[in-house]
Amino acid sequence: MSVFRRWLCGVGFLLLGPSVGAVEVTLAYGEYPFAPYQMGEGPRPANPPGLAVELVMQSAAHLGIDVKLRRMPVKRILHLLEHGLLDGAIGYSYTVERAEFLMYPQTITGGADETKRLYTLEYYLFSRPDFVPQGLGNGLAGLAQYRLGVASGSSIAQVLDAQGIRYEAARTPEQDLAKLLSRRLDLVLGPDEPTRQLINSLGWKQQIRRFGEPLLAREYYLVFNKPFCRENGSLCERWWHEIQQRRASLLAEKANDYR
Repeated sequence: MSVFRRWLCGVGFLLLGPSVGAVEVTLAYGEYPFAPYQMGEGPRPANPPGLAVELVMQSAAHLGIDVKLRRMPVKRILHLLEHGLLDGAIGYSYTVERAEFLMYPQTITGGADETKRLYTLEYYLFSRPDFVPQGLGNGLAGLAQYRLGVASGSSIAQVLDAQGIRYEAARTPEQDLAKLLSRRLDLVLGPDEPTRQLINSLGWKQQIRRFGEPLLAREYYLVFNKPFCRENGSLCERWWHEIQQRRASLLAEKANDYR
């Protein structure tokens, strides 16, 4: 199918009306908090669940989609998606490797459509107040000289892998920050708001600071495995469209609930 025809079909799906009928979809997201977009810890959604989860669920309710939510480790989510054992997932950024088995909302040229994102995150370095990194004028390349921590299985880890930059991968963000405090790491590269909220909740605001300007930004999406999207193209397109329509108002309305 040509790019234009694929785009035209997507537009046609949106014109058919809001309801997609009684459909059950199983979605997953990480088992650890990623405030304010996903809250709580463990196998069940928290109350409140997080801004991204609320946006997905509100959009689904408007379309008449019955959503079953699961929480599990990120690597397991990706494994299940790759093998078609899970319909979709909440809060995944685009990488070439993931695009082999995941469907993202697409522009007419085939790229990920940022206007249909769930949210955007800027990534900063975090350090101890007494540590001042040098030689970062060349962006990520300057990180190679430091002991750097990132979250295991994250898209940022894949970006660093692609550039040949070594890092230590921790199972949880708390582990990265604890290593930073104990001087086993020089720097942690993490998403701005979730990392700052975590630092505050741990009582480490005086011991860990955000350093410099953001090194990069990433958009995060509701994604589906490819076979599911091929069989349910209308549902996927309408869901992404509904997220696009509701995102700004919901984030503005609910932001204070997560501070």
